[in-house]
Amino acid sequence: MAHSFLCVVIAMAFHCIEGQLVCTPSDVIAHKLEDAPDAWKLMEESHESFHLVYHSRNHTFPRAFPCLHTKRTDLVRTRRQATYQYAYTDGNRVITHEKLVNLDKKDKAYPRDNEFSINLNSEGEEKLQDFQLIYTDYSHCALFWSWNLGAYATDLWYSTTAAYAFCLAESLRRSFKVDARV
Repeated sequence: MAHSFLCVVIAMAFHCIEGQLVCTPSDVIAHKLEDAPDAWKLMEESHESFHLVYHSRNHTFPRAFPCLHTKRTDLVRTRRQATYQYAYTDGNRVITHEKLVNLDKKDKAYPRDNEFSINLNSEGEEKLQDFQLIYTDYSHCALFWSWNLGAYATDLWYSTTAAYAFCLAESLRRSFKVDARV
């Protein structure tokens, strides 16, 4: 997981911003983080599956929800909300859930909506969780902060079919105890 995060940072670090004199890793990262992300644009333009590749607070999270990934299944432009299907592996099967995702703004300092707001409960009393969008390239990478268990957590989601294929293969290998050297 840390490997995927480093790949994203390295990719950003060696990409010069066209027409500007910012080619060092710190310049590129600082420039990218200066732009307030637009949660609606991410919601509207993302058609790929996004896989959780890093969670800063709960290192057992990947074991509890192996291969966690999400994909937008429905978009309601008039309400600026979407339905996302979340899925993870549980041994040799895939568990799926659908959640309605609304947009919110952290505070008035942000020019656009920059949070995904999700009801974590499937039934009963609503338990809203806001995920603040910190950075996105709107196609492959989304970095979120969320307030969880009294502290901020950072989640890195990455869009790639290769990540899912690797994750599924690892999950199946563990559940069937296949020797990886074969």
